[in-house]
Amino acid sequence: MTDNNDRDGIDITLNCLIVPIGNLFNLPSNQVAQAITINTGQRVSVLENAIRNQLNQLGLLGVQFSNLSLSIRQIHPGTVGERPMNSQAYISDFFNDPFQPRPIAKLSQDDIDHILVKFAK
Repeated sequence: MTDNNDRDGIDITLNCLIVPIGNLFNLPSNQVAQAITINTGQRVSVLENAIRNQLNQLGLLGVQFSNLSLSIRQIHPGTVGERPMNSQAYISDFFNDPFQPRPIAKLSQDDIDHILVKFAK
């Protein structure tokens, strides 16, 4: 996380696990995990658009992600529960615990913030 004074938020990198359904079932396995860096002062809708834009860059034939409805959920490492992330909420409502950045070589799965992205029908 880095400080950047945007709405007093900080930049965080979220690991997104994308659960494809329907016509996205054939999403390449190396694309179901995405990392998105975003400021916690932004709304979840900005995160949704960042995910859609990143998926659009894959250039999957015949698939337009810009109109797809997403269901985004926060997952805390070590827990099973999913917390729905409302589009109008701020990201800081879900990821606001400051922590000291750790060298990447020492990161464990428990040190990373996660979100789960599901495509709604």
